[in-house]
Order: sequence, then C-alpha cells, then structure tokens
Amino acid sequence: KPALLTPPTEFKGEGFSSTTQLGETPLEKYWNAPIFAVRPWLFQRLFLGLFAFDLLASHLSPAWRYGASDFNVPHFEWMRLLPKPTQPLYVGMLCFVALASLSAVFLREIPRWLLALIALFYNWGWASSMLDSYQHHYLLGLVLFTFLFFPQLNSTTIFGRAKTPAESPSFAMRLPSLGPWLFTSLCAVVYTYTARAKMEADWLSGDAMRSITSNGQTIPGALEFASWFGIDKDTFFVLIGHGIVPLQLTIALAYALTPLAERFYDCDREKELISELDRWLRKGNRPAVLGGLAFVGALVALVAGSASGMSLLGLSLLLPFGALMAILPLFGKEMWRFLLSGRGVPLWLQTIRALGWVGAISFHIGAEYLALEIGWFSAYMIAAAIVFLSPAPWLSLFGFLVTKPWRTLNIDWGSPARSLYLLLLFLVALSAVVIMGALSDLPGGFEGALLFAGILVAIGVLGAAGKLPKEKAANWSQATLGASLALLVWLEAGSARFDFYRYAGGDFRRRGLREQAILAYEKALEHAPSKERNRIEKRLEELQTEK
Repeated sequence: KPALLTPPTEFKGEGFSSTTQLGETPLEKYWNAPIFAVRPWLFQRLFLGLFAFDLLASHLSPAWRYGASDFNVPHFEWMRLLPKPTQPLYVGMLCFVALASLSAVFLREIPRWLLALIALFYNWGWASSMLDSYQHHYLLGLVLFTFLFFPQLNSTTIFGRAKTPAESPSFAMRLPSLGPWLFTSLCAVVYTYTARAKMEADWLSGDAMRSITSNGQTIPGALEFASWFGIDKDTFFVLIGHGIVPLQLTIALAYALTPLAERFYDCDREKELISELDRWLRKGNRPAVLGGLAFVGALVALVAGSASGMSLLGLSLLLPFGALMAILPLFGKEMWRFLLSGRGVPLWLQTIRALGWVGAISFHIGAEYLALEIGWFSAYMIAAAIVFLSPAPWLSLFGFLVTKPWRTLNIDWGSPARSLYLLLLFLVALSAVVIMGALSDLPGGFEGALLFAGILVAIGVLGAAGKLPKEKAANWSQATLGASLALLVWLEAGSARFDFYRYAGGDFRRRGLREQAILAYEKALEHAPSKERNRIEKRLEELQTEK
C-alpha cells in the first residue's frame, strides 16, 4: 500500500466520528489532509496560555488611552455603531478574555462557544479603536477565529488512560481538520508578507538593522562573534539585511507544505516503534538522566543568554531550547528512528521542514536578542514552529507524559461525598474569580471578572440540574480556580497596573487635569516597584504644590 494512501487512525471523540475522505482534487487533498491530533490539541493550549498572560502584561498598559478626551477612531467605519470603548469597558474585556483563555487551557475539552466569545470580545477590543498601536492585533485575532475550526479534543481521547505509550491505542492518532491548516496557511502568508517588506533598499543595505541596533551598540556580542570570522561591522549588517529575506521565505514554505508532509506520513510501523520507545524509557535510569541533562542544558542557556543581555522573555524562549539540545545526544539509533519520524515523507520535504523549524526559532530568539518592541509575538511564533514543524512523536511523547496524572485519575463524582466536595469546589472557584476581580484594582476589572463568574454559575446550575455531567462541572470549577489564582499572582508580580496608572497620570498632567493626575499617580504609587517609588512620589509632590 503506498505511503501516500495510508489512512489515518479513525477518530471517535465526544460528538464526533469520522475517517479521512481523500479529496479528488489537489486542493481538496490539501485542505482535507490528516493531522496528528496532538498538534491542534497542544497548540490551542499553548497559545491561549500565552495569550491570557500577555493580555494582562502587554495589552493592559496602553488601556488608559481608551476614553481619554472622548476621542476614538475605530479601524472600520461600521464599528461606530457599536459601543465606544472606554477604560472600564476595555479593561473589563481584557480581564474577561484573560480568565476565559487561561480557564480553557485547564479544561479537558474546550467548547466552541467559549472560543467564539474569546475571539469576538478580543477582536471587538482592538478593532474598535486605533489608540492601541500594537501591530500584531490582527494576527492574534485571526488565530482566535481559526480555533473555531480546530477539532474538540482532550488528552484522554488522544492517549486514552494508558500508563505507557505501548498501551495507548491512539498514541499517533490522526484526523482531518480544516482549522490547523487555516492556521499554517496564515503563518505562510505572514512570513511571505514580511519577507516582501524586507526587500526594500533600507533593509537590503543593512541601514534598517543599523537603526534598530543603534549602529550595533545593542548587539556587541553578535558583532564580536562575527569578527571571529573576519566579518567587519559594515559587511555584517549587509549580510543580515540580505539573509532575512530567504530565511523568512523558507519558513513560509515549511508552513505551506505542512499538510503535504502529514499526508505522506506512513503509520505502518508506528506500533512497533512505540514499543521501542516504551522499552527505551524503562531501561535503567534514563528518565532521571534526561531530567538532569535537561536541567544542565537550561542552566547553560540561562548563563549564555544573561551574558548576552537577552530580555526576560528571550531567556524564557531560550531555556527549553537549551534543555532540548542537551538531551538529544542521549538518544540511540532506535530512538532517533522514532523521533525523526521520516517514514514515507520525501527527504526534500523533511529538509524544508527542518530548515523552517530551525529558521523560525532562531529568527524569533534573535528578535528577542535585539529587544524589538513586538510584545510577545516571538513567543507565539516559536510555539507555532515547535508544534507544527516538529516531528509528531516528540509532541506525542511530551503530551503523553504531561497528561498522565490526569488521564489515569478516575473519580466517581456520583457519590454523596464527592457531590459535597464538588459543591465546595464550585464555591471556592466562584469566590476566587470575584476576589481576583476585586483585587485587580483596575477600572472594569471587577465587572469583567463578574461576567466570567456568571458563566461559572450557569455551568454550576446545569451540573446541579443534571444537564451537564458532574465530571465536566468539576473540571470547570478546577479550571476557573487555577486561572483566577494564576492571573492574580501575575498581576501582583508584574508592572502592568503600575504602567497603566502612571501613563494615565502623565496624560492627565499634560492636559492640565490636575486632580485626575493626582488620583492616577496615587494609584500608581500603590503598585509601584521599589525602584520607581521615589520618581512617582516626586511627581505627586510637584502636582500637589502646583496652583
């Protein structure tokens, strides 16, 4: 049987039962290509987790602009018919979407109606005003809409309740789904567009990179490294300017060809290789050695990144890469046969995907090294490269091991004792949402949290009435509790609230609104880091002494 025609494993999940129907035309074959179920399942959770924290880190700071001087210009003329975004309305949206996104990460299966609410609220927020100039709003909004076409999956559906890969009936399960291919096509378009934009003369000559790096002052390590190979500063900038274009085109091609690579994959020997993986993990102390090497690799990456002056986000992206590089040499020949998973996929296609993987990760780590003002965009795109361009067995192994404690746990929620525990869990989760909103100390933050609390109340009522399985109701309470606590800690540890109030205070001061500026700076002082307190206190003194 030709590898190209090898059908994927039949998928039978909750509310879904299908096998791949191979399209007759090349276009149908492209969009109907089977995908390893672990890819969309993992990417949705990685993206939504990053998104939730990003909203209360990068997107919250400029929210003070909304409603200022009653000025607003929407991205689309028809949006003038919708409610004008104000500070409380926009901040409430951010808090609601952050809670919904992070709760979705903890849910066993993410309902489409929740994804639709996240997409609609967020896209209304950024498109309703041009006051927030973050350039990647459109991309994040489109990604959220592609999630509506992702399959509804949970870890038990993919891996079963097996304790070892060999026992799992669907460790390498594949299924047809349009959503993931819409996302990879979106990535291909984005990288192609950015490559075209960098064909301008200022990029090719290296002048743009000179300006970004202040003539190399912000990247002394890279210039010193280039000098070891006899490359002077002028040549270095020209090489970077010319090299970015083919690099981004290669990444775009890798994403565009991803459905083709998945279709070629041959599953005939999958079970045999999974058994080899199982035996490999059981042999000796390999899991402990893997953990030790991963720790050492991450530590080396931390030292190297810190020495080169990388940002905190850049370091967080570099650490897992260093851990991976440290453990790869431990794998023997049979493990490499499994992990590389090139069976049936032509060598040229494997090569393009490998180059795209290396190119995407190195490009975005480089962007963090340059400290470009692009928010968390690099983190999203590195997550995309890892999930959609890595060999599927790597991801399956990761997902299998991470979800093992939850998949093998079997709780009878029907017993009276469990019902009482479920009620207490629901009340604690509901209290956590309300407390998170109250302690956010942001205009609209409490209302946004209350809106999400209303969803939890509806879930609780459905569970009590028997309209929703108690297991799902319990999962909602657990997810909401975890999301509320995590976001509250994130707000307390970060500087987003401080930036929100100090920027607002500065705007009020420039416009001569002295009383409002004093109130804003007093709030900023409550959330100010220790190194910023003196500066804010000085501003307050100046305002209070003004006549």
